[in-house]
This record gives sequence, C-alpha cells and structure tokens, in this order.
Amino acid sequence: MIPHIEELLHITPFSPFTVRTSHGREYIVPTPDHAAVNPKGAYVVVFSDNDSHAGIAGLHVAAVVNQTLPCWTLDVGRSLLRHQCSRVGASLENVFGGEPEGAGED
Repeated sequence: MIPHIEELLHITPFSPFTVRTSHGREYIVPTPDHAAVNPKGAYVVVFSDNDSHAGIAGLHVAAVVNQTLPCWTLDVGRSLLRHQCSRVGASLENVFGGEPEGAGED
C-alpha cells in the first residue's frame, strides 16, 4: 500500500486523499507536501497544517480514500476497490462475477 501512496503523491494533477489506518484513524493529505514516504517504503508520514505529524507503518494502512472521488476506496486488506456511495455500488470482486453488496435484501 505504501508504494500506492507514493504514486499518488507524484501524480499530476494531484488529487487529495485520506489515509485510513487499521485503528480507524483518518489522515487527510490535501497536497503532496503533506506526506512523505521513507526511503525503504516501510511507512508514510502525514503532516498537518498545525505542525503535527503522524507516522504510519505500512502494515497499519487499511485504506486510501480519494477525496475527489470519495465514493471509491482501496480496501487493502481485501485488495478491493470499493464503491461506497450507493446501494448498487460494487467492488472489483463483484464486477468479476459476484453479487453486488446488498443484493437480495429488501
């Protein structure tokens, strides 16, 4: 997941994103200057505007949420891209043959 974050930091034009941890904390990365990946790629540091920062080990990154398209979330634990904004939304797993989440529920 850390290599994916590093890619997001270098995409032009930049799109803000949120790093969600396995503990449920969320860290917003509004600009590329608000995050850095260590040289070995083991963790990411997210900087806030109030001069605080959070170091997040790669094993604790649970998801990366695109702020431009917040309905789409990369679920690291299941290696799925999830659409979360509507009942009809599907994960990649569903696109390749599974039933949409909530199918058959009334």
